[in-house]
Amino acid sequence: MSIKKRIFKIAGISLAVILFLGYFAFSTFLFKPFESAWPHAIAGLIPRQVDFYLAKDGLKYDFAEFPELAAWKSIAGTKGWQTWSNSPEFADWSKKNHLDQLLADIRQQTAQLPLGLTPLDVFGGKEVAVAGHFQGKGLDQAHWVVYGRVGWSGKLAESMLRYPGLLRKASGQAFDVQSEDGLYSLKGGSLKQPLYVTRVQDVVLIGNDRDLVAKGPNLKEIGGTDSLALSAPYLDQIRGVESKTGEKGLQVLLDVGKTFAAMGQDGPWPNTKSPAFSQAFLGRLIQAPSCKDVLGVLRFNQGVQVDLAGSFSSESVTPFQSRLYRVNGFDRDQMLRDAARLAPADCVLFAYMHGPVTDLLRQVFDSVEPAMRSNFEDAVKSTGHFKSLDDLLDALGSSLRNRLALIVRENDYGPVVARNSAGQEFPAETDGKPVFAMTLVTWTQGNESYAKLDEIRDMVGRNPEKFGLKGYDSSNPNDTGYYVFDSDGFPTREFWSPLIPGTGMMATMITDEGHFWITNHERMFSAVRQTYYQGAARGFPRLSELPSFRVQAAAALDNANLIVWFNPRKAAPTLRKIAKQWAEDSVQSSINWARQRPIVEREVLADTFGGRSIGQLQTQETDQLRAIVDQRLSEWGEEYRRQQVPLMTAKRDREITYMESMESLLFELQLDQRTFKLALRAVTPLAE
Repeated sequence: MSIKKRIFKIAGISLAVILFLGYFAFSTFLFKPFESAWPHAIAGLIPRQVDFYLAKDGLKYDFAEFPELAAWKSIAGTKGWQTWSNSPEFADWSKKNHLDQLLADIRQQTAQLPLGLTPLDVFGGKEVAVAGHFQGKGLDQAHWVVYGRVGWSGKLAESMLRYPGLLRKASGQAFDVQSEDGLYSLKGGSLKQPLYVTRVQDVVLIGNDRDLVAKGPNLKEIGGTDSLALSAPYLDQIRGVESKTGEKGLQVLLDVGKTFAAMGQDGPWPNTKSPAFSQAFLGRLIQAPSCKDVLGVLRFNQGVQVDLAGSFSSESVTPFQSRLYRVNGFDRDQMLRDAARLAPADCVLFAYMHGPVTDLLRQVFDSVEPAMRSNFEDAVKSTGHFKSLDDLLDALGSSLRNRLALIVRENDYGPVVARNSAGQEFPAETDGKPVFAMTLVTWTQGNESYAKLDEIRDMVGRNPEKFGLKGYDSSNPNDTGYYVFDSDGFPTREFWSPLIPGTGMMATMITDEGHFWITNHERMFSAVRQTYYQGAARGFPRLSELPSFRVQAAAALDNANLIVWFNPRKAAPTLRKIAKQWAEDSVQSSINWARQRPIVEREVLADTFGGRSIGQLQTQETDQLRAIVDQRLSEWGEEYRRQQVPLMTAKRDREITYMESMESLLFELQLDQRTFKLALRAVTPLAE
């Protein structure tokens, strides 16, 4: 053998020995370089009894440069974000949560990672999850574990826990590290509480709960039995949704009741005692704290797509909610055929619901101001037709089927105008407030229910003074503001009253399809009829024919009890008009005149009457005091309104701008006595 060959042979053997010894040493003192990855979802290392769980795959596609999102430039370019980022609300929120300091701390801590690594490098830009349990009140008291798939740098970092001296040099901090069966505990340094670390193949677990961290390796040893990944809800509502849509997203599990308790929310939410009707009514339909084990998937692709399912805590469900949840829902085809076919394609809102009409009406009246309910009930009883409001609601409910639809569109029909037999025109008397045109569609029980509906309508119409009706022909003493006639052959009743916002009238109609319609603008009847009977082929396109609506509905639930579709951009012009009116009304109602008057009286007594008390004034001086106080209160009120109305209007305008970031939104809810499902589809184009 030549010298050259011997040298190559010796070099080869030496290299092989060095590589073997290096591999042996690396595997012994650090980790196995060719160790296989955990072949299942991270949820296979998480026990199924956790109170919260969030997981996201493909992180390297979500971030441009940590912590900046990949889509940040597109998000920041939208009008909605620019409005929010320049708003007083954002400034207050940022200050309260120390946002600038938080971002600076993240960047500083990221820069301290060794070898110029980033969190995405450590976690391999792959799958990360967080799970845990709530402990008492305060989210900061929660026990949690972060699970992350790591690359070589993450494995190296975990391996360095065996050598506290090296860890101290790499981090510049003195940690107290203890090890037991591959689970490390870290104390000291900048840590405010002990952390526990272990690794299962390429998944590193870091948390503040030793037992929860230790369950990861234990679940591996028993093949994932009792893990979240093998639970039926996870397989159905997370894996099932991802399989159906062909997309992965943010996986979510949350015990809502425990979350609210941890946040210190002891009462109902939405608040059933709120003075705002919407909150009080929604709170009677469903209570967030009664929901538990809510889980599903959130996806973000030119919008927001949410698919969640959950269960109810049976002890917190009210009798009304139990009856509501028992009502059979509708399938997609039936909704398109029977309900969405009624709605013009240019509507701003469409809602369709299956529910017990009588119970729903009771909840409506329970949600309004007590004085309003009391006044209406007194008016009903005074007619002699019904003994109580409940009797009226029972009669109405027994005439209607357990379904209703609401159609809302821009009120571009012009003012409501009537003509008498002589051709004279009489406009409805209105309060001038901006409103949408709305039609409520209900389904009757058939011919036998028509008499009951006519009785109810006649009860109102024949008692105009009790229900605030006012006829349009003031020269006619018999004009009560209640008009009975046929419209295109359908029995129609109109009620005119300046108390009805915006239009000053309400019309009702029974159609040959068995619908009972109620609207605040009689011209909308014609639009809905033409839409229902003629459709796009004859120039009256339906919502059910709108491609974007059909696509959103097809991607949501197959069966539901409630569907709501909303077009914020079409609604914005009227919403802004309503916002201005709302601001004026809110400012006016917020003034506490009873509190302000004594303040002004003391000022006037000091300025004009030498500081004497009211009891020391003569009768003439008392009258003078009252006049001066009234004048100053009026001036103060005008100045207060001048300052506050623009501020409140601007706040509402910003909220409308946020909504305009969506082209459309579809929400569906499926209910039964124990569980629910919801789907949300929001189209939110980002800036180019």
